[in-house]
Amino acid sequence: MRHALVRNEFVLHYQPRIDVGSGRLIGLEALLRWQHPRFGLLPPARFLSILESSGLIHSAGEWVINTACQQLASWQQKFELPDLSLAINLSQQQLKHGRLVETVAKAIANNALDSGCLEFEIGDGEIVRQRSAELETLHGLRKLGVRLSLDHFGTRDVSFSSLDTGVIDSFVLDQSLIQDVEVNGSHQRIIRAAIAMARGLDIEVAAEGVETIPQLEFLRSCNCDLAQGFLISRPMQADKVSRILRSEIAGTRLLSRSAP
Repeated sequence: MRHALVRNEFVLHYQPRIDVGSGRLIGLEALLRWQHPRFGLLPPARFLSILESSGLIHSAGEWVINTACQQLASWQQKFELPDLSLAINLSQQQLKHGRLVETVAKAIANNALDSGCLEFEIGDGEIVRQRSAELETLHGLRKLGVRLSLDHFGTRDVSFSSLDTGVIDSFVLDQSLIQDVEVNGSHQRIIRAAIAMARGLDIEVAAEGVETIPQLEFLRSCNCDLAQGFLISRPMQADKVSRILRSEIAGTRLLSRSAP
């Protein structure tokens, strides 16, 4: 794992997010992958726990933040898209690290980014409900002007009470709520209630794991803000994102190319 950092074996793939109402691509999520010399391209589920237990998550996390910010700045300048946004995942271990806020601040300054175009996703709702080092870090990030999002909303650890803190700008509906939303009345009610509550709190709502047109249509009927998933696009390397952004500028929506 240490050799992977030194040998530049880590890569970022990017999954597009669209505005549900217009279908316009407005942002991406940066996703870490390991290009293993023997086993090929590995998803984070295969190595993230090792990064965390070994303490390498901090070095890898800094690499992700710096690389993603450089790439976002490049796309914004090349395609004249100053509002293009990027989401980056943070682990609880990273939030405990004293240098995280400084790392983010430097990445923003070095790439002349508008901090509002960066969103950091956290997956543990318990963090935002307690006075701790992690919560102090979240407040430090907020002072930089970046957005904070709760990932996996609707699961046991990330629920309605996680939002009553004034820290969170958005949340991502967990894909387990989306995958059977066409037939699961309980999940339909949860999603409608979550979006209605978000409106009252001025919180943005994204949905991940969108794989079918009926799922997207349901989200549109609920006035969900953003969507991502295989229906729209699989995660891809930066050069392919550049081709898609070029097509978006020309007026060809990503969803129209992806839909059957």
